[in-house]
Formats: sequence, C-alpha cells, structure tokens
Amino acid sequence: MKKLIKHTEGYYTNLLSKGFSIIPIQEYKDNHKPNLFSTTPFYTDAANLLQFDGWYRDKKTVSFGLLTGQSDVEAIDIDSKILKTKQDRDSFLKEYFGLLESHIDDFYSKFCIVKTQSGGFHILYKSKLVTGNKKIAKPKGYKEALIESRGLKGFVYIYKVVKGLQYHEIDYVSDEDRKMLWQISETYNYEETVAPKVRKHKTIQQDGVTPWEDYANKNSILDICSDDFDIVAHKKKSTLIKRKGADSYFSGHIFDDSNKMFLFSSGTIYPHEKPLNSFDVYTYKHHNGDYSEATRQAYADGYGDRYEIKIEPVLVENKITVDGFPLEILPEFFSSYILECNNKLNASVDFMGCSLLWLMSTLIGNTFKVKVKNGWVDSPILWISIIGNAGVGKTPDIKLILKPLLDLNSQEIKRYAKKMREFEEYEKLSKEDKGVNATLEMPTKSQMIVDDITMESLIDMHNFNPKSIGVFKDELAGWFKDMNRYRDGSDKERFLSAWSGDSIVLNRKTASDAFVENPFIPIMGGIQPGIFKEFQTTENHSNGFMDRMLFCDPHKIASLPTFDEMEEKTLNDYRDTIFNIKEEVDKNYTKISEGVVVPNIVNLSKDAKLEYHKAHCDLVNLQNSDNEVYYYKGMYAKQITYIPRFALLIEALECFHKRLEPIQVSKESMLKAIKLSNYFISMAKVNKTDTIASSKIKQVYDQMKGKTNKEIAIELLRVFPKESKTKLSEVMEISRQTFHKHTKK
Repeated sequence: MKKLIKHTEGYYTNLLSKGFSIIPIQEYKDNHKPNLFSTTPFYTDAANLLQFDGWYRDKKTVSFGLLTGQSDVEAIDIDSKILKTKQDRDSFLKEYFGLLESHIDDFYSKFCIVKTQSGGFHILYKSKLVTGNKKIAKPKGYKEALIESRGLKGFVYIYKVVKGLQYHEIDYVSDEDRKMLWQISETYNYEETVAPKVRKHKTIQQDGVTPWEDYANKNSILDICSDDFDIVAHKKKSTLIKRKGADSYFSGHIFDDSNKMFLFSSGTIYPHEKPLNSFDVYTYKHHNGDYSEATRQAYADGYGDRYEIKIEPVLVENKITVDGFPLEILPEFFSSYILECNNKLNASVDFMGCSLLWLMSTLIGNTFKVKVKNGWVDSPILWISIIGNAGVGKTPDIKLILKPLLDLNSQEIKRYAKKMREFEEYEKLSKEDKGVNATLEMPTKSQMIVDDITMESLIDMHNFNPKSIGVFKDELAGWFKDMNRYRDGSDKERFLSAWSGDSIVLNRKTASDAFVENPFIPIMGGIQPGIFKEFQTTENHSNGFMDRMLFCDPHKIASLPTFDEMEEKTLNDYRDTIFNIKEEVDKNYTKISEGVVVPNIVNLSKDAKLEYHKAHCDLVNLQNSDNEVYYYKGMYAKQITYIPRFALLIEALECFHKRLEPIQVSKESMLKAIKLSNYFISMAKVNKTDTIASSKIKQVYDQMKGKTNKEIAIELLRVFPKESKTKLSEVMEISRQTFHKHTKK
C-alpha cells in the first residue's frame, strides 16, 4: 500500500480543540491494509488528548481519519480515478470545479478542498443538514460512483489541503451553497433513458421502418423546439436547456448520445419527468399530443418505408392511466407549498402529498375518530409505501413535509437522553445525598416518530405516547422482510390488528407482558420497485397485508437541478402551520383517562353519508364482478375502510388550518376522499398488474437456463409480443439496448 500522510501531533490536537472527531488508521502486519479504529464511540464524543496521544505514539498508526456527521461535518468525495483515461479525468475535473466556482460565490473561501491519494478530491464543510452516505453520481457505463457524499457515520482520510480552508477552519455554509454543490454534483449522474410508453401503433405491414422511428432517427430535437428553449451550456454528453422566459437556470437536458430530451419543468407543452425522442417532441409541438395525426402527417411527408399503412392507436396491454396526486383535495395553503417545492426543489408532488396525509394522521392520532354509522367508528391510520428507484429523491421529498415534526422529535430524543443521564447519576447517590424528601422519577420518552419497527419496541414506546406513534423508515424493506417470518405470535398478525385499531398483546418470557388497548401506528417509508416486488407474494395478498398498503409510485426519474430559490418565508410559514396544528391538537383535544386517549367523535354529514354510500356500493360491485382481476378485489375492500379515514384527515386539515373545530365530515371532504381513493386504487392496479406480468415473464425465463441471452431474448419476445422490451430486459438483467440488439431482425 502507498504511504499515507501523517501530520504533526500539533496538527491533530488543533483539530480536536476545534471540536472535530478523529480516529487513527493503523496497519495490519500480515496484509498491510489500513485498519480503521472502532469509530462508534467517537461519533458522539471526540477522543480526548490522552486517547489521542496513545494512538499517535502507536507504531501501527500510519495516518488519521476525520469522522463526518459529528460536529455537522459533511464531505463530497470525488473519485475521478474511475474514469478510464487521463483526458476524461482532467476534462471532468476542469468542468466540475469550473461550475462550482462560477455558481457559488467565493467558493474557495467557504470550502476545504483536499486532494486524495488516488488523485480524487474531498470537498469538506459544515451544514445544518447532514444526510447519510450517498452515491450522488454514476457516469454512463460505470458501476462505481464518481461522486459520493460522506455524512452521518462516515469518515474521510486526512490529507493535505490544496485550496480553500484548512481542516481546522471548516465552517458552516449556507443552505443555498450546499444545495448548489449537490445540484451540480447530481448533474453528472447518468440515468438510462427509454422512450415513453404512451401508446403503440398497429400497421398492416409489420416489417420495415415505421414513420415515427424514421422521423426520430432523422431529426434533431433542438431543431424542432428551438423557439421554445434557449441553450444554457454544452456539457460533455448533454446540452442544458432553459425554457424561454423561465427564471430557473435549467429546464432540462438533451442527451447527445440518444437525442432524447428530459424536462423537469412543467411549464411547457411537453410532458415532464419522462424521456422524449424527436417524434414525441414533434407530436406535442405540432399535433397537440395526437400520435395518430402526427404519424399520418409524418408518413405524408415521406417518413417510413413506402407501403400502404393504416394507423390505429391502441393502449398498451394492461396499461392503467394514473393521474398525479390530486392536489385539489388539500387546502390552498398546503397545495401551494407543495407546488413551490416542486418548482424550486424538483420535489415530487406525489411523494409530498402522500407524506402530508401521513403527517396529519400522526398528529391527530387517537384524538379524533370518524363515525360512519352506529357500531362503526374508525381511526385515520395510514400505511403508505413510497416506491421509487434509488437516487430519485424519495427521502428528501418526504422530509420537506415531515421536517417540522422530525425536528421536534429530535429535540425530544435529546431531552430524554439528558434527563436519563441525570436520573442515572441520581440513582448512584446515597440516601443521604439524595435527601429525605427529594425524588427524581425516571424520564419517559414522548417522541411521536420512530424508525425501530419491532413490535416489542413499538408497544413499549406506545404506552408512553398513547395518542400515536408513527413509524417512518427511509427503507421499508426491513419491515417487509420481518413480516415474512413465520413464528409463534407473528408480528405480522399484530400489525394487521394495529391497522384495524384492535388491541395488541405481547407475551414475553423475560419481562412482563406488554399491552396496548387502543393502538395508533401509522407507517410510511420508501422502497425500491425491484425489492417491493419480492414481497408481492400470494400469502401477503391472501391475508390482506398488501391490500392495507397505500402505494405512491409516480415512476419518478432522478430530477435535474434548478437554480430557483425557495423563499425562507415559505418554509417558515409551513413549519409554523404544522407546529400550530400540533399545539391545537395537544392542548385542546387530547384528553387522557387511565392511560387511554378519549377520542373526539366526528360524524358524517347527511350529504357526506349519501356520497359515501354510492362509493361503497361501487366498490362492492367491483368486488363481486366476474370481470375484475382477483388481486384487485382485496384492495377494493380495504378502500371501503380507507375512504372515511381520508375524509376525516381532509376535514381536519381544512379546519385546523382555519383554527376551526372538526365537528362533522362535509360533503366536499367526502368527495375529495373518494377522489383520493381512486388515486390510490390506480396506483395499486399499476403495481399489481406490473407484478403479475413480471412474475409470468420470470417463470418463462427460469425455464430457459443454459440458453444464450440472445436465444432467451428472442423467445421472451415471441411469448410476450405485447410486453415492453424494458420489462423483458429487466427480468433478464440486461440493458434495453442489448435486448434490442439481440431481437433486431
């Protein structure tokens, strides 16, 4: 291994005196690889001078590392050595640092720039917002990340500073500067684009080049829409464009290698957040999105092979149209905030809308219940799966909604830890030191959100927080896996009971039994589509587990950056509104008797009852229909329960925002709830249909082991002629381009 840098003792003690946490890097005698010292204790408290002195004098210590996350330190790690040629590396670094310098004022006076042993760079700074360790950008054709972050529970080697601040001078940067650093870094992430699967076209003759293919191959996107966009800059593999008259720095990219356009701005005539080829752009530009009309005209203009053609647009098989999250169901204040985040931060409307519903569910908890009729009173408990590929921004989008509550949660965790330390010190005192009358009770946790989703820990926490205990996980995969474990007294059955608001009993061998009379456990988290499909088992459908989940899957593609600024006032107004709602619920409506919350009952108005009765009948008819897919029927049954829950949350949002008491569910709130239910039904159908199709393809694929990829691809296309090549290639775990090469005549 190469010799690592080891500074003077005073260099490191200076860092310690400034509050930074460092760890030794030692060498094994047998394999000469660096051995990282156990870091866990030092993420909380930095080493003292005595500990450091022992490390520094240890002959095994070859260098030191700086812990990130501790003292709010965050780093961007640029690993340019992965690029194949020196020319590629030099070109990238020149462009990357040029963008940073031109878009962040006084860049080199705010950040610490370090050159690594491998020829890459570290950019270090402090931030109020420190995330986990993330892969930010992977170039086309590479498995390794070009740019990564080092945040919570991360570390970087301490090298020599080449520009900017020294290590001991690292200080906080503004939210705007951090955001710009990340946005510029994210522009180097390559996401393979595929043509949007809007519709197919039938022709009398299936051979030859179609008009739409011919047009796409022969025309440049820039030539078609030059009057709609201005060119901002030319990158190595893409052109940055801006909508004429837009305030943002970017509106999208045109990728040079594929001649496809990707827009993240919704202020144009073109679809956003999906790849568009030349023919797509032509269709929306000149034919208002009418593909049949565009195809006829293209053929008349000489595109495509010369044969008699009849165009008939047909929907893709099993294609279910999903409109976006219905923002109109929310009060104008919240819908405006979500749209502002969408425009300025590229946040998903769907992710944020669903997160707001979950947040409201957690805030209300057991304080309010909706009475549908005598004998049917329900709690607004929601289970939401936010589905999206890695890197599309699920967690940041969700946290734009949850941040006020997460901040309060963090404060409570710190308060509890402090009180617990005081209690432990008190318990060590003698009776004389404690005093005759002085007592100090063990503190209790009152946080509203947890990420530990074992049933045992939830029950213990819920007893301290009878109103609600929300479960929010960045990744729900762990929870789903636990639900698949079958043992006596399975947690799955307890969670199913919790969703219905039924009491939970946990029998323990080593401690007293745990019991929650009136559980309120809303659950939400992100999950990747491929992982999610693993849990769409027959068992999980038959017991109704998956039907209880509300799916949010807008098929979001990783967002391109924007330089528009979010007003600080907008963020503060939203935070204050959430705080006010929580305070209103806690002070005026939360009544606890013998450890149980006494709920406020909200009735349905007469008109709301009529609208719900119609929706209920429609769902029952779908359940009983012989024309409906079996996997849909269980979902319809759960939507019968969800609609009144939605109606209560929507009514509460409207009332609390206006400082009113939710007395009854109005007709308007019920109609909005039905619209929301239709949104979740359409999302569920897409996921269920996709899962069923993928399962059938996988069965055929598994029967062809031993054949070449080309033979398998041809056979899959023969068996599933109407299925998309993208889905077929995903099952084979090859690129769509490779699949196309194998099956091209």
